[in-house]
Amino acid sequence: MEFSSNPEILFTSVCNSLEGELVFDNTNISFTFPNGISTTLIECDNPENSIFEDHYFNFFNDNIDNPFSYIVGHVDFPEWWYLVIYSENGDYAEYEWYTLSTIDNLIKDVTLLPNPVETEFYISTTSNLDNITVSVYAITGKLILSETNKKSEDLINVQNLKNGIYFVSISDEYGNTSIKRIIKK
Repeated sequence: MEFSSNPEILFTSVCNSLEGELVFDNTNISFTFPNGISTTLIECDNPENSIFEDHYFNFFNDNIDNPFSYIVGHVDFPEWWYLVIYSENGDYAEYEWYTLSTIDNLIKDVTLLPNPVETEFYISTTSNLDNITVSVYAITGKLILSETNKKSEDLINVQNLKNGIYFVSISDEYGNTSIKRIIKK
């Protein structure tokens, strides 16, 4: 996903590309495509990419007549930016950007269960994680909760959080990190 200015254009791609000129409404934190969007028509070599691309591009195509709201956020550690674009029907597309990180520093195979969560969740992973820090961030990037010296199967109590979407950062003692999204209901 790329944004450019003068004029402001959204550009995104999988096998094909989708782009359109944007008009922002800063009062409602939304944008529209006043002149519609255009896509290329190349066939993907990988059938799974074609299926994903159909769903992804239809997120924009099916909602083109209504404004898209969005949230841009930042979490300081690790240096992480995110963008979430919402359609009027509640569907959303989520984008993330990690600064100065490599795949080697990511904790792999991490799942938060249950998700959505009502009162507590735990970290499920194929790795045996000890001495981890679990930090919960609001979608605005504000740190809400942080617990240290946890193990992967320990319960994290979130019953006092308001309903909504949160980001959970899991960091081990060696600086490896994984960030996951969790829905509190």
